[in-house]
Amino acid sequence: MRCSQRFGTRCCVRVCARLALVWTALLGTAYGAGVFPPEPATNRVLIKLRDSAAIPRDITGSGGSARERIDALAVRKATSMRYVRTLYSGAHTVHLTRWMQGAELTGLVAQLAADADVEAVAPDRLKHVASTVPNDPRYGANNGDPTAAFTQQWYLLTPTATLVSAIDAERAWDLSRGAASVPVAVVDTGVLFRHPDLGTVAHGGKLLPGYECAVPRAG
Repeated sequence: MRCSQRFGTRCCVRVCARLALVWTALLGTAYGAGVFPPEPATNRVLIKLRDSAAIPRDITGSGGSARERIDALAVRKATSMRYVRTLYSGAHTVHLTRWMQGAELTGLVAQLAADADVEAVAPDRLKHVASTVPNDPRYGANNGDPTAAFTQQWYLLTPTATLVSAIDAERAWDLSRGAASVPVAVVDTGVLFRHPDLGTVAHGGKLLPGYECAVPRAG
């Protein structure tokens, strides 16, 4: 029984040690501890400064406007950059005098993030949507029809030599996907309120109460 207990204890210690090594390795690949992934090219960064009350007093330029604090940060880090504007989130757009990418940009981000006056920093660059085609099973070829000839939403597809669609929404979605806060008026002969893509606002759907304009109203 004693041998069994000793064996179990040793196994437990070994397993715990191995788990600790695995956990340390996983943490090392995260964004913490000054480890950052390579970055594509950009000439701007987003910097969020700390609350002035939380900054050590020995940090030069920790007071004043955002522009003054960014200028002081540039001097401390010997980096040529200038304040552009403040965003709604409290972060500031900062312009670099030249484009950076890869290890150089990664190093600059880490250097700025290590400053006591900085709460967060990240490269500022455009993001592109890979595809705006819906994954709706009733849309296009998603319903098992490779030609999309019998899809319920054929009129949204991009026109082809054999498919005469009226709206061509796909290319419009590449420009904008609209906003839920913008109501759209639709004049039609009717609507199926129970359709899963529609439904009424009162039941969590998208349709506002309609107005029957084809039937004369009394009075």
